[in-house]
Amino acid sequence: MEQPATEEDVNRVTEQILDIIKKTETYNTYLFYSRRLKNNFPALYERMKVFAKEARELANAPESEIMDRTDAFREKYDDFLDKEAVDCFMRSEMALVRMVQKVSTRVVNAMGIENFLSDDGDGGDSSS
Repeated sequence: MEQPATEEDVNRVTEQILDIIKKTETYNTYLFYSRRLKNNFPALYERMKVFAKEARELANAPESEIMDRTDAFREKYDDFLDKEAVDCFMRSEMALVRMVQKVSTRVVNAMGIENFLSDDGDGGDSSS
């Protein structure tokens, strides 16, 4: 009879997945553009950190404020987002985020916990 897997087994396999992700072209492209932005355009890199923080704050803003704040946000960063180094970094980062989200979504769906993460909060077994 097969022994049940342990949390240690899960952690080991997770490390293997991370090692594989780090070998992908997607991750290495992200690293290239991240380092390029940081080393060659330090002012843009610092502005990117502020941009990311403000984008997270905007994403968590009350719904009643989102439209006005989004317009102001776009106006504030319009010239910044047009910079080639910023655009390349953001595209590479988005590709990496999408890859990681696909893995996460597969785990969530396979475990049947997607129902708990949905708006209806219905829970239960996803196979029924």
